[in-house]
Amino acid sequence: MRRTKVFTIVCGIIAAPLMALLLLTTFAISDAFLGNEGRLYSFFVTHFGRDDALGMLMVFGLGLVLSVTISLGCAQAGIRYLKENALINNAIEIAEHVTVISKVVHKDTSYYVAFEFPCGKRENVTVDPLQFNTIAEGEGGLLTYKQIETRLIFVSFRANVQ
Repeated sequence: MRRTKVFTIVCGIIAAPLMALLLLTTFAISDAFLGNEGRLYSFFVTHFGRDDALGMLMVFGLGLVLSVTISLGCAQAGIRYLKENALINNAIEIAEHVTVISKVVHKDTSYYVAFEFPCGKRENVTVDPLQFNTIAEGEGGLLTYKQIETRLIFVSFRANVQ
């Protein structure tokens, strides 16, 4: 979670100067179309020649638009992740005695354990790989989880707890 906060802050810090550069580029392009010779346009004329300066300015502006879009998208994803973590952190932990029905690995990246509750309800829960390896099919124990809407978030499982 700490990495996501840093990532969101960095995206925000990057997005602000990029927006300013985008604004400057827009002014420079409008200066070029109006026949004025602003500093940024003059810089491009000096480095690329009069014929290529406007084209390079437009490419530069397009690059800035793309950079800003990517930065804002990253910031939005980070904020969404922070909101989800806030929901998880504020949810109440629930502990129930369960029986492990099955264990499944999807594409070597997602580990699921199916638990059966005393009422007969069965739920598949995503589990981290280290915990996955300590859980055996058919064993009973105490499952601690958090529930957000209809989704169960795994906290811990202690086998053979009565």
